[in-house]
Amino acid sequence: MIDEFDGGWPHVHSDAMRLLPEYVALNDLVAIGLEDWIKPPRAIEHIDEIIGITGDIPLMINIKKEELLGMMDAGTLPGNVLYWVSGVRTVKEANQVAQTAYGYRSAYKGKYN
Repeated sequence: MIDEFDGGWPHVHSDAMRLLPEYVALNDLVAIGLEDWIKPPRAIEHIDEIIGITGDIPLMINIKKEELLGMMDAGTLPGNVLYWVSGVRTVKEANQVAQTAYGYRSAYKGKYN
């Protein structure tokens, strides 16, 4: 299927992260989505391990607003990740979070930072 569409963006639920080595072996991945599931683990809690497996492949993961802001404040939020943020209640609040993100430069030592 990936070959048919010249690329793929598969997703895996966080309780099946053990499958990541199989995913990264696929050719022409555009990104990998890691969706938090009903039970642990949560992807953000294992972000270093995940990036160690996925390398330069862009990711999409769930994160709570407080975690996002805290990791940006600490300079530990990795780049090359689309963060699916929960806990934002209003457009005004979303704009405030986005403004913080615009000015963020990670101290994280990944390729895209």
